[in-house]
Order: sequence, then C-alpha cells, then structure tokens
Amino acid sequence: MKKRLLTAVLFLSSILVALLIGEVAVYVLYREKIALFPRYISDVRYGDYRIRRNIPGAQYTHKSYDGEWEFRINSQGFRDDREFSYDKSEGVLRVLVLGDSFTIGYEVQQDETFSAVLESTLRGNGIAAEVINAGMSGNSTAEELIFFEQEGRKYEPDVVILAFYRNDLGDNVRTNLFGLEKGELVERSRIYLPAIGVRNFLNSSGIYRWLSENSYLHNYLSNVATLAVKRWVLVKRGGDQAPSTDPSGTLGSKEMLAARLLERLYRATRNSGASLIVLDIPFQKHEQMHPSLPPEFLSDQFKFFDAYVSGVQILKAYVREGPLYRPHGHHHWTGLSHAVAGRALGQAVLALEGLAR
Repeated sequence: MKKRLLTAVLFLSSILVALLIGEVAVYVLYREKIALFPRYISDVRYGDYRIRRNIPGAQYTHKSYDGEWEFRINSQGFRDDREFSYDKSEGVLRVLVLGDSFTIGYEVQQDETFSAVLESTLRGNGIAAEVINAGMSGNSTAEELIFFEQEGRKYEPDVVILAFYRNDLGDNVRTNLFGLEKGELVERSRIYLPAIGVRNFLNSSGIYRWLSENSYLHNYLSNVATLAVKRWVLVKRGGDQAPSTDPSGTLGSKEMLAARLLERLYRATRNSGASLIVLDIPFQKHEQMHPSLPPEFLSDQFKFFDAYVSGVQILKAYVREGPLYRPHGHHHWTGLSHAVAGRALGQAVLALEGLAR
C-alpha cells in the first residue's frame, strides 16, 4: 500500500511539475500573444429555437498584454448593470444593438463600448435614450436574426443596429441554422449549441473558471482546440468550397447567405416598426482597414437597411490620434474606435428619427 501510495504521489507530482513548466514556458514565449478571455456562454430557448447567449449574472475579467477589462452581465444576458423591461417607458427612444465580440466590447471597459457612447451621444442631444447591448462573442448574423425575431423585438426597439464583421460570413455557415435553395433562404435547424453541454459542465467548476481567467497554458490549448474545431466544421459544411448560388455570379455562397439573412432581418425590423442600421466593422490587413461587408451589399439589389455606417470612413481620420485596434490580445477596437463609432451611430440614429439638430 505504501509503495502504491508513493507511486501515485510521484505520478501526480510529475503531472503538476509538467503543468507548471508548461505554464511558465507559455507565459515567457507567448505572453504578448495570448489573451485570457474566458467565454461565459450558455444555452437559451427562444420559442422553438435553442441557441446561445451570455450567461445571465456573470461577472468576470479579461486580461491581455494591453490591460484588464471587467464584464458584468445582467439577468437578460446583456452587458449592462441595468435590467430592461419589454415595455419601454413613454418618450424613450430605445436602440437594440446586435453583434459579436466587437459589440459586447472585448478589450474595452463597460462604459467604453460604442453602445454606451451611442447612448451618451443621444442623451447629450436631449433624447431620453436606452441602448441595449445584445452583443455576444462568436455571434453570427443567423443567431442575431433568430434572437431579434423571437426575443429582441419584444423590447420594442425604435432602431436596431447590426454590427457586421467579416467572420460572420463563415459563422453563418457553421451554425447550419439557415441555408440556401435556389438562392432563397431556408431553415435547416432550430438548434445551435456547439459543445454547450461540455462548456456548462466546465464553467460550473470554480477551478476551471479560475484557469480560464488566469492560466496562459489553459488558454493557449483552448484556443488551438477551438480554431481546429471551427475549421473542421466549416470545411465539413462546405463553407469555403460551395459554388455560388447567386444567378448573377457576383456573390459566393457565404456572401449570398449573409445577404438573405440581412434581408429577412430587414423585413422583421420593418414589421416591428423599427429602423435598421448596419455598422460595417473593418478588418485589418497589412496595417490597412478594409470593409467587412461585401461591396455588392451596397447596391440596390442587396441594400437591406435604412442606414449604413462605414467603419473605414469614420475611423480613417483618427489613424494618427492613437491605435484603433489593440496591438495584442485578439486585436479588437480600442476605446478610441468605440468612441468614434458611438458618435457616428448617434448621428445616424438622430437623422433616421428626424431628431438631428
């Protein structure tokens, strides 16, 4: 028994030492590249659909080489300290913002997100405004559409903002919630919960949550595994290889799917009495900003929105005023970019609602 106990102790000690060595090695070699960004996402049922949302009531911290940022999620899954009733108060202008990690505000504080700046801008113009930040890391246009149709419209928004980033094109394919048949949008599934059961189990552990927020080795391995699974799923569903379904041949299948999703969202917002603004969040390549939205989306054939805010256009004047994207971490917008976008969206909302001075 003593020999077996000693063997077990030595085995566990060896594992612990190996993990500590791995932690130190990853920290020394990759500290500037690795972000400690835990994703507290769970499942939710909206009507007949089961998709993802931020875990209600979650509080956590993100850390990277560039700083630390606190997240506080309300009981409805929104990054906000307030709760929002379905029925808005009389005289209130309510804006619902849909998007991914750029929208929820990765790598900025709660009051620095463009949603928060938008609300401040509207209030600064004498408008009683409420802006609901419904952003979620990894969100797709497909999930955002379902959220609006099944839940978001209940908040009676006057304006809906869709923040579009280029990875939405692949994310829409990966969800398999919608597809195309002869160029038309069709439903394929009402469930998208990738590894949510495993994630719920792991997030129920305090040890796992601590590792998510503090261990460089854990986050390195987690990121590698996540990227591998995403690529495998996308290839399996033909996201990169499916032929164009657009009769004109100008759009590929991913782009056409995004166009049809945007078209359905546009109709849903109009049926709810809301205006739709698209915020095009640019991506960086070779230190240059490029629009995420395919140029065809601005043509009359695919122009399914009431107003368009180009991230490239609004940010290019501020290139010399400071970094627009975080140099490390996941390279999201800095507070400067959020501030510029929030003010530009404020002007777009005021113009749509006929409230601009």
